[in-house]
Amino acid sequence: MQPSLNDCKYLPECVTSRRSVQGLSDIPGLGALQARSRNVEVFHPNSLNLAGGSKASNMDLDPMAIYVVDDHAAMRRSLDALLASVGFSTTLFSSGEEFLAAADDLPAGILLTDLRMSGMDGLDLVARLKAGNHDFPAIIMTAHGDVDAAIRALRLGAKDFIQKPFREAELLAILRREAEAIRNSGTSEAIRLMAQVKLAELSPREFEVVQALAQGKTNKTIAHELALSVRTVEMHRSRAMDRLGCRNIAELVAIALHGDILAMSGSDDIALS
Repeated sequence: MQPSLNDCKYLPECVTSRRSVQGLSDIPGLGALQARSRNVEVFHPNSLNLAGGSKASNMDLDPMAIYVVDDHAAMRRSLDALLASVGFSTTLFSSGEEFLAAADDLPAGILLTDLRMSGMDGLDLVARLKAGNHDFPAIIMTAHGDVDAAIRALRLGAKDFIQKPFREAELLAILRREAEAIRNSGTSEAIRLMAQVKLAELSPREFEVVQALAQGKTNKTIAHELALSVRTVEMHRSRAMDRLGCRNIAELVAIALHGDILAMSGSDDIALS
């Protein structure tokens, strides 16, 4: 049965629209951004044929396993239909506990989990998988106001996050990138280098501010440590986001973490402008 409009509070935006988005390259943490402007459609669950999925060419098909964890049945059904329509092999779980119990017996694949769930939430799930040495690249689905939680998920080892309402093409791009990363062991190093190239565009002071943000420090703490005003810290943060093409702090921190910024000391490790 297709989700009804009454289910829309649990789903990505239940209208279809076309818009142009600007951005950078497909560095993890920047799944929402693209190297050039292009038209994309907002994920519209009711536009899918849930019985058989929408049609896709053989070139678009990807048999990688995707493990969907969400406590809302309507969301699971909609994602199952979308992912199946492009050839992904999906397995659905209604809770983090259910996925964790099955993790030892699952083949390699990508974890697509909601952040806010009853019982074990997405953060707890990622943390427990890491503690148990389970290697499932995790993509976190977050609501608009969960940017701070998304940053915490990235620090725990999640590969990316996507904010609801999200675009169908945006989610598929992230999943395809992670599927390719699983198949290509050299991808992680290439991603690190790509992120460091972007970080090299920052001024020394911007770099210091971004590094502190990646450590979870507040603007007030950063201002005290660098002997700056809070306003000046906010200015450097804003300029860093503009240079890197980030829409929010979570995307900024994602680039920083993927570029291994916490292991850097500044100009000794990266060529700063």
